[in-house]
Amino acid sequence: MSIYGKTKGTAMEQIVDQMAKGESDGAMIYQFLARMAREQGLPEVAKKFYNIAMQESIHSGFFSALNGKYDQNFWPFVAQIQKLEASADEKMPEMIEGLRKLGIPEAADELEIFMGQETNHGKILAELLAEHAPELCK
Repeated sequence: MSIYGKTKGTAMEQIVDQMAKGESDGAMIYQFLARMAREQGLPEVAKKFYNIAMQESIHSGFFSALNGKYDQNFWPFVAQIQKLEASADEKMPEMIEGLRKLGIPEAADELEIFMGQETNHGKILAELLAEHAPELCK
């Protein structure tokens, strides 16, 4: 049984939306805490914060599904995301250079890794689209 959109248009819609946002923010906060713990030499603490962040992210997706936040026919949405992910190497170099100019090469180096990951996400999404929704491939 699908939970998709079951709270949309009901008295619960607003609270479910708030929960989705709260869980999404929670994922970001726990990722931040994990990063700070790693930087402070606390790898086991970082791992626990990371695991909480992953669960918060799952919770956010749950609440988003309950409210039908995104279209149930998700392939067109995936096609939009794919274009953004694939264009990371066009948009991120300027930010990377800006970080270097600010004197934080470590952040620039990490963002460079992220750029490669984002571009790879675009490739993975393109493969999924080719397999499952070839009509959306350009």
